[in-house]
Amino acid sequence: MILRHRRGIWLGVAAIAAAALIAACGGNPNDDVEVDEFLREAPSAPADVVPAEAAPSEAPEPTDQPAAPEADQPDDQPEAAAPPADEAPPADEEPATGADAAPADSEPPLDPDEIDLADDIVRRYQNATYGYILELICEPFCNVNSAGIDQVGFRSDTIRALITIAVRAADEENPPALAELEEIWRRERELDESFAILERQEIVLAADGVSPALILDWEFDRTSAGGVQERWRSLIVQVGPIAYFVNTGSIAESFAEVEPFFQQSLDSFLARRNPASVPGLYSKWEFVYPYNLDSFNGELGNLGRLPSFEAGLFFQQAGTGQTELVLAWDTVSEDVFDPEAALTEALAPPPDAQIEERERSDLTAGEDITGRFAIATLTDAEGVSSEVAVFVWYCRSSGRSFVLESFSAEDARAQAQPSLDAFRCASS
Repeated sequence: MILRHRRGIWLGVAAIAAAALIAACGGNPNDDVEVDEFLREAPSAPADVVPAEAAPSEAPEPTDQPAAPEADQPDDQPEAAAPPADEAPPADEEPATGADAAPADSEPPLDPDEIDLADDIVRRYQNATYGYILELICEPFCNVNSAGIDQVGFRSDTIRALITIAVRAADEENPPALAELEEIWRRERELDESFAILERQEIVLAADGVSPALILDWEFDRTSAGGVQERWRSLIVQVGPIAYFVNTGSIAESFAEVEPFFQQSLDSFLARRNPASVPGLYSKWEFVYPYNLDSFNGELGNLGRLPSFEAGLFFQQAGTGQTELVLAWDTVSEDVFDPEAALTEALAPPPDAQIEERERSDLTAGEDITGRFAIATLTDAEGVSSEVAVFVWYCRSSGRSFVLESFSAEDARAQAQPSLDAFRCASS
């Protein structure tokens, strides 16, 4: 299992550092995202706004996924006006998302069986973890290119334009001022000396007409050092217990071409006040697993599918891309689940490495959790050693087995213990 998870994650998230203007990303097409139904024909794009040509280049952020990059554009128009009738959220949107406030002249959704994925179609993306939505004009921004949970990115075909969304848990009872959220956002960008704010405007979120938000136009200008100039437009808003940072950007010389696509997404961004999960607490599949927000965190399903209640995989990576933790769950009868066999399978060494098991014992952790764990030393083909800890247990309340693998140069068990101690078989 170690080999399968490590290779699977590296393949699925190899793009983390490669695809980004300002956001780090992973590489996962995520084609099975639900609620990314096609909505309607979008207004014809100018001839020069062609999918492949419309996008400029970038650099990583965060953040996906994952995960991808971020945004900008001038906003001398005080209000982020509601999208025109042909760009407004459809009237059949769920009341919970607030999209039912769409203008009466919104066009009805098209039958998915009667249309093709083309650059004149608007697609709705709904985030599976937090439930926020935005609209994307296909192309160039229809495919999620990040497996991240707290950072999601949409990259153009040319990798020259990006839309990224990062989330952060926020106090709903005493929400931070927009200036405080802006400071969090600025800290990452100010590490680059060429970062500069061009415009700053406080607005009300266009899609719900209620939530206070902030629009920032900014740039990275690295031309004096032989680099390029990037233009960005970002949206900062808190809805319910989550603060959202939506960044859109491209090479400066191409920004005017892709700006209509960016604005479509910013104007349509809509978040739920009662999301199923909050950043730092993975609970969307009815178990509770706390995780480290300072790492890159993502999820994968079997054979390219998305995770589900029945089976899935959650992973945590360091900024360097090194896998730190992998949590896998599966639906299986308690009579069939064998913790000893699960440990042995997890500790099967890759062909080019060796495993030396040092300890195997009973596991007692968290709420009503009993199982087994093992500690081993993994030595790779180059002779580099690291510690591996594997924990296996079964939840009778949901009929699922769990395997948690921790990889660390020093203390794999200590790295996994906080999440293990706070794990719960059921979210209620």
